[in-house]
Amino acid sequence: MATFKKYTTKKGYRWRYQVCITDPLTGKKRFKSKSGFATKRDAKIAADELEKQIHTGGYSQASDITFKELADMWLESYQLTVRESTFKLTEIMLEKHILPFLGHKKIADITTLDCQRAVNSWSKEAVTFNKWIGLLQRILRYARNLQLIDSVPTEAIIMPRIKKADNSANFYTRDELRTFLKSAEKTLDFKSYTFFRLLAFSGLRKGEALALTWSDINFKEGYVDVTKTEATDLNNQPVINPPKTVASVRKAYIDSNTVEVLKEWRAKQAKWLLSNGFNTLDKNQLIFTTKKNKLLQSSGLSLKANKLADEIGLHQITLHGFRHTYATLAAQGGMPIKELQAQLGHSDVKITLNIYTSVTAEQRKGTADKYTAFVNF
Repeated sequence: MATFKKYTTKKGYRWRYQVCITDPLTGKKRFKSKSGFATKRDAKIAADELEKQIHTGGYSQASDITFKELADMWLESYQLTVRESTFKLTEIMLEKHILPFLGHKKIADITTLDCQRAVNSWSKEAVTFNKWIGLLQRILRYARNLQLIDSVPTEAIIMPRIKKADNSANFYTRDELRTFLKSAEKTLDFKSYTFFRLLAFSGLRKGEALALTWSDINFKEGYVDVTKTEATDLNNQPVINPPKTVASVRKAYIDSNTVEVLKEWRAKQAKWLLSNGFNTLDKNQLIFTTKKNKLLQSSGLSLKANKLADEIGLHQITLHGFRHTYATLAAQGGMPIKELQAQLGHSDVKITLNIYTSVTAEQRKGTADKYTAFVNF
């Protein structure tokens, strides 16, 4: 049912109509109005024609749908296809980077120039801006599939050059690692020391280590069964998920010293658990927990690592940097690349080669001598 209103302009009286429309895509009610009619009769004729188009399906509301409304619809379907942790990261990426640029704009009004300006700005913010572009493009392609737009404006943009992330300092040399772990053993709680030691001597991802139970450790053979990983749900709470790839399910071998450190931590933890009323014989007992024996998140461990590094004069590395350290030192020590790939759980050896074979300054010192010894003239 249309409503009409008379209003005054410099040229005299004019009429405006307003029609209530239920959006078939979002289910939301919205109002479509038009002004400038000389008489109420003219406004009624136009309103009747609009209502006829709506009832017969001849009216398209694509021009009224904002990018945010479209993104919300896309997210609703996308959530059913991915893990909670992946969905949450996507949602954050959308809200933090894409919606500030395009959220308010109507889908039909988004141009290639709008997208180009957004992309140019993103390229100055982070080396991972291509992920934001990919997300934007997926949502706009969804709009095309819904026949809300005829073409995808991002397909005509000029991609800025992607700068490679500088991960050259995100690992420790052999001497730096020795210094860090010795200091960690002396100054940190034994749980944290065990965690850092395990990461550095196994190449585990932080989530894989945090998901471990004591039944995953084969003390006799010296390996860790990696079958799960810790992630966060939509409420930012830790949860256990299966690994992302088949290759991530593996036996990660550890040295005898690390085995002994784990044994010592198991004894200390059992004593603490017993004193606090927890079942120490539970086969699913987590190796690393909170004071309430719940899943432990990595943020506190990161802070401890950074603080210790500052105190002993080392540069800070991320928790993933301990995995990077393992890979770099393993390659430096001569571990065959296929063995390293299996230890790290990479599905493609190219990942191992491209990301984890950093060459330390210590390793490069003998480059010229090695070449001369081989050529021998």
